[in-house]
Amino acid sequence: YEEMIYYLHRCLIRQSFNGEKITPLWKYEEQLLYVYDIAKQNTTIWYNYIQFLLDFVLVIHDCLSTYFLFEAIIIGYHLNDNKLIELFNDNISSFRQLCLFSTRDDTRRYSSLLYAYVLSKNSKNLLAIDELIKIIQNINQRFEQREASILAFGYICSYLEQSNEYLNYGKNILLKNFFDNQNEYTLSLLISIGQLARMNCFNNDDELNIKSFIEKIQTKLKTINETNRIKEKAIQTLGFLAVCYRKQSQNIIDILTQSLVDTKQIELQLNI
Repeated sequence: YEEMIYYLHRCLIRQSFNGEKITPLWKYEEQLLYVYDIAKQNTTIWYNYIQFLLDFVLVIHDCLSTYFLFEAIIIGYHLNDNKLIELFNDNISSFRQLCLFSTRDDTRRYSSLLYAYVLSKNSKNLLAIDELIKIIQNINQRFEQREASILAFGYICSYLEQSNEYLNYGKNILLKNFFDNQNEYTLSLLISIGQLARMNCFNNDDELNIKSFIEKIQTKLKTINETNRIKEKAIQTLGFLAVCYRKQSQNIIDILTQSLVDTKQIELQLNI
């Protein structure tokens, strides 16, 4: 099944885009303008494929298939087909299940991004967003559900309009959790805060918090106790902040230059 899905997905992507798509997920939306008319003329193909893929992922919780489902749903929204939109709205509970109850780390993280994207597309989903906030605030909640909620909420805040009521609250709650040294959630918090930075969600009102955040990241990069995964996400988040928060860009660049310890991290900074 996984090999069949991979082959089918590549065929559909090549049909709809100019060549094989190899960009990372966070750049994916930038390519949606290049969807060909053929995809718009035959949206039934995408409807059937997304329904099939969703049914499969709900049973198997496969990481790669979840990634493909997210790609397909982004394309589905871009095609702006009523039948596809209805399919997404009717399956909110399924996307919630994938986000909050996936046991595999990689699958849960992609599911969280997927759930955030779907929730941000419909203004009637406010109760679902409020549920994520409650889970984040509940220290007795299962780790998997809190991590998923942190990821989803950060992306929701970045996807919604800049004036949305959740944005300031989202920035505050995510930064507060990061400052509280909840180490088991460091990775998800870095990803969410980095996404807010990438979408230029920070402004002058956040200056003090951003300075403290940068100092804390600098400490993490210097310690030998942090994993490479944490350090890579910290470097990526700093890269996003350097672009969206110009006042700190020189300081951030200095930190990045001093903290690069291997080829992989150098490559990561160059990509940023």
